[in-house]
Amino acid sequence: MADRAPVDVNDVLIETAERWRTAGARKHVVVTVEAADVGTALADGALLRQVLDNLVDNAVRHAPPGSAVGLRARTAPRGVEIDVADQGDGVPPELRPLLFQRFFRAAPARTPGGRGGGAGLGLAVSWSIARAHGGDLSYVDAPGGAVFRLWVPA
Repeated sequence: MADRAPVDVNDVLIETAERWRTAGARKHVVVTVEAADVGTALADGALLRQVLDNLVDNAVRHAPPGSAVGLRARTAPRGVEIDVADQGDGVPPELRPLLFQRFFRAAPARTPGGRGGGAGLGLAVSWSIARAHGGDLSYVDAPGGAVFRLWVPA
């Protein structure tokens, strides 16, 4: 079970973006933040950062050079939604039901030539952390890339 306490969402998003700017720059990908004043989420701060790091790592890896990875938060019913979006190819519909299974790697579908790396645990661990918070992690069908949405209680 996650040890939950109020966590300032804007601070976490800004810190996450700062941690990933160098890795993004190496790939010629800009990491941006849209941090409106959404207040706090009821979360374990370290685990929330782990989820965001997993999502941003995936997004930076799959974003094409010259594009952006965006972090955005907004208030939602009884909680906060945090989106991590890239401008890559997205995930084909037939693979989406498998995204949060352990050891599943969609890299061949998302990167030319099947490059990408990873053990296929990041999304499964992130989903488990979201659920331990009473929240959820999902893939959002959106044009122009992949969007992963984390919902955590406020």
